[in-house]
Amino acid sequence: ALVDLHMHTKYSDGILEPAELIDLAKKNNVEIMSINDHDTVRGVMNMLSLECSGITVLCGIECSSRWDNVSMHITGYFPRDTDFQEVQKKLQETVANPRYIVLSLPLSLESREEEDRRESEECGNAHFVGRGDAALPKLLAV
Repeated sequence: ALVDLHMHTKYSDGILEPAELIDLAKKNNVEIMSINDHDTVRGVMNMLSLECSGITVLCGIECSSRWDNVSMHITGYFPRDTDFQEVQKKLQETVANPRYIVLSLPLSLESREEEDRRESEECGNAHFVGRGDAALPKLLAV
């Protein structure tokens, strides 16, 4: 099976609509793909409204970060039932106002301050912690 877990649409640095990208992947015998646009889930939100028979399409993102003045990209994947409207809202707020963010599994996006206020965490959660475009997110096991 051909798998491509890193594809971009016109919503970041790709040139195709999600439907066109899916059709192209199917024509090239890709059986599993993921839409991973840079710092947005708009392509994923568009894809969720499409009929995607004959191919498995995963919901992803490629988050931009910087560490030691080096650009870093981190790919992430979401369950299909994620509230992508809320994710996109948080992403837009973060891009407009860089700050520490926490992405935890099960998925939640919250500021570092909100994370600090939480009294307890569920054992087994994984977290990406970073400061907007200023630091490489660190994977922390809780």
